[in-house]
Amino acid sequence: MSRAAKDLRDTAWPDRLTTAAAGGVSAPATPQHAFRAEPAIGEPTMEDFLQNHRIVDLTLTLDERYPGVGSWLPGFHHRVWNWFEQVDEGPQPLIARSYRRESTAAEATEDRPNVFYSCFMVLFEHTGTHFDAPTHVIPPAGSGLPAANEHGLYGDQIALERLQGKACIVDVRSLREAAKPGESPLIQVEHVQRWEAANGPLGPGDVPLFWTGWDEHYVAYPEPTPYQDAFKDKTMAGWTAVAEPTIGYLFDRGVRLVGTDATSMGAVQDVYGVHYAGLGRGMLYVESLTALGTLPVRGSHFVFCPLKIARSSGCSGRAFAYVPG
Repeated sequence: MSRAAKDLRDTAWPDRLTTAAAGGVSAPATPQHAFRAEPAIGEPTMEDFLQNHRIVDLTLTLDERYPGVGSWLPGFHHRVWNWFEQVDEGPQPLIARSYRRESTAAEATEDRPNVFYSCFMVLFEHTGTHFDAPTHVIPPAGSGLPAANEHGLYGDQIALERLQGKACIVDVRSLREAAKPGESPLIQVEHVQRWEAANGPLGPGDVPLFWTGWDEHYVAYPEPTPYQDAFKDKTMAGWTAVAEPTIGYLFDRGVRLVGTDATSMGAVQDVYGVHYAGLGRGMLYVESLTALGTLPVRGSHFVFCPLKIARSSGCSGRAFAYVPG
């Protein structure tokens, strides 16, 4: 490994965000190592970074056979619109059809019949691995609605720089041992401070990713799973959630993006509180991640890429991490 690549590995990804003095608003900043078209001799390049990092997928696969965000909310529907040939019957409720005869392309042949395969879907914005934009609970400023403030941005208004940062894997799986039916065990400030004592303080640009282990419940029906049902079935213990004071502590540390492999950042006994606490301050949440245990405690770089939908409250997307090695 070159010296430049090693330096880049040790510093992970350049810090892209800083916190403005007033209001805690995230804004672009000059990175510690800005990638330029002609880097100085010995300066790490983007090529160095990509050659010395692998990509780890942290995304749940969307499938009608798997649980959505909640049984009381719109489910994920994925339907065939067009197949490569006419289909009279099949598992899909919509009969697939061929556009072969309607194509304006060159004349069809046996090897190139000029047809295509495509589906359409119904997607609740908070299905599978997704992010919460502030408008999930915070109406836009000037709307006249309760709880509205200047942080009430729609999903398409969120800059991509705000959806990435230095991954910090906080292992809280042990909290599930004390879980009670109808309640979520809570990640308290002391749990984060204990992690900081062992791994260094959190700060601006860090992305705490809470490894709860809840993604193990993301299994196909008809297997019973508490993945989503724990919210309404009070005989089940809830997923591990983040306590409101913990969100305040992270905000004061300069953290603006937080993730979890649980169904929601909020507890089954009070799913709203932690959302108001964070989104109301302009923080962003990425929920329903998976495979967090495959990342190092520090040293990888987290990225979330949502669909860009006008006036959305957030959306599903692809989460991944650049991991050294």
